Amino acid sequence: MGQRANLVIIENGEWQLFYDHWIANSLHYELLWGPSIAVEFVRGMHHEKPTDWLDEIWCEGAALIDLDRKHLLWFSLEMSTSWPEQQALMALLRYQWPGWTIEWAWQGLIDLVRYLGLPDHLVLDPKWQQEKERFIVDAEYDENNCILASYKQHGEYRVGRISSWEGITTELAGDDLRESLALLQATELVWPEAIDGPISGIHLDCDTQTLYYWQLEDFPLAHERLAALWPNWRTVYLFDTPIEQHLALLPLDIRLNRPDPLALQRKLIEGLGRHYARGISNPIGRIAERLEQEGRNVQINPYAFYSATPVRNDDKAAILHHLQSRLPIT
Repeated sequence: MGQRANLVIIENGEWQLFYDHWIANSLHYELLWGPSIAVEFVRGMHHEKPTDWLDEIWCEGAALIDLDRKHLLWFSLEMSTSWPEQQALMALLRYQWPGWTIEWAWQGLIDLVRYLGLPDHLVLDPKWQQEKERFIVDAEYDENNCILASYKQHGEYRVGRISSWEGITTELAGDDLRESLALLQATELVWPEAIDGPISGIHLDCDTQTLYYWQLEDFPLAHERLAALWPNWRTVYLFDTPIEQHLALLPLDIRLNRPDPLALQRKLIEGLGRHYARGISNPIGRIAERLEQEGRNVQINPYAFYSATPVRNDDKAAILHHLQSRLPIT
């Protein structure tokens, strides 16, 4: 149980590592207050040793705040399910962090440790990508088919929606794709309005043996891992503008949902307001007390108590009002 996150602050050439057990799902809200409040908030978190990082499995969000270069590098799983919403949020962050560069960490913690010049192994899980499945279409729950998949073979293109493409990384290194490609037979695609996405994408150019891929959720060592699994193919990771780059590969009629950026930003600011009104509290004590009242023997991971206290609440109401008055922010 938890929403684990690593945070880093760089100042005067020195960096410090922090940990919070409950902040990953609301990390984007804490960053929206701007650099001054965000830095003060992070400094109140639990200090970690420079080697005590989370790994790629347990970390659900992270942020590196470089005060020397005015650079924010971050990601969170909470903001990895909608490209339009993520872009609406990034516009708000650029406004709230004037003079800063804001960068999404596409490879998660790998991007943070590399920024610091640290070795990758600090945050890697050696058991990554075992026993994955091939392309999957969820016939029972169509809302799970939120991945854009396509291929080109003998000069012809096909496209479809799938629920998983992870298994393609172990599918005989690209030598036998018949089972996966058989699921993609459409020459046009209209994305259902009721389904978010796409949240990920893959395009197989069988004619040139090139694998294009992207996903909003962090993908540590994406290129190295896929290149090693597909030695006879060229692997290309689409990032920064992944959906646009994916669509540019396809001479097909593909119509995706384009939510109103203003509506998305209003939703984010409303969420920020609720987050501010609710405050940050650590639920673990209440949960343990209730379980003990039921007669259960409760042992609590000490890390579950690592939760920062909100700062400068008196300033946040004014920030909220200002943001609401400035929408839309591009």
